[in-house]
Amino acid sequence: GRGREDLSAMRGRRPLPTWKRFREEGGLQLQEVQVPMRVQKTSSIAPAHLESRCLSKKELIQQPGLLEQIFALLVQAHYRPRPYDLRYLLAAPNVNVVAVLAEGSVVATALVAREGGFDPATARAITDGLRRPRGHLLPESLGVHLGICEGPLLRHDRIVRVAVHPARRRRGLGSALISFITQRSLDAGVDGIGTCFGATPELISFWYKSGL
Repeated sequence: GRGREDLSAMRGRRPLPTWKRFREEGGLQLQEVQVPMRVQKTSSIAPAHLESRCLSKKELIQQPGLLEQIFALLVQAHYRPRPYDLRYLLAAPNVNVVAVLAEGSVVATALVAREGGFDPATARAITDGLRRPRGHLLPESLGVHLGICEGPLLRHDRIVRVAVHPARRRRGLGSALISFITQRSLDAGVDGIGTCFGATPELISFWYKSGL
C-alpha cells in the first residue's frame, strides 16, 4: 500500500515521495515537489551555521522555492496531506511558520498556531460546550474537558506540526526548533505552550524531552 511505499522511501530504498505544490495565481496550479536532495549529501553542519527564524506568509509567497521546501518536509513527515493543508499554512491568520535553515536550505520546520484570548462571554460559551471556534484546540480542551473556565481567556501557542529533514534526524534539530519556539512564545507574552499528538513511545519521548 501507499504507507509501505512511503516507509520504504524514508528508509532510502527509493526516491523520497513527491506531492503537489499549490500556488494561487488566478487559480490553482499543480507542480510536483519533493524533499531537496542537496541537504542529504552535505557533511555535518556546525551549530553556528544553523539559523532558526519565523517565516512570514509574504516571504513564503514571494519565494516559492522556500515554500516548496517547507511543504515538502511537512508532506514526508505527515501522511495523507490535502490541498487544504497548504492553504491553511498560507492563509490561516493565527498560524506561523518557523524553520531551521542550514546554508539556505530548510532542515526542520514547524507550524505554530496562536490560540485563545477570547472575551469572557465567549470563553464561558466554549467551556459550556456551546461554542467551538475553529483552530483553537488548546483553549477548547482546557475549558470543555478539564473545566478550566480561564482556559479560553488565556493566549496559547500550539505546535501543530514538526518536521525534520530525514537526513538530519536524531541530531537535536527538532529539540532546538522547539526551544526556539518556546522562547519566542515567552517573549511574546503568551500564557501557555502546548501540542497535541498521537501517543507513540517515540513521540512521547520526544515531547517529554522537549519539556511539553
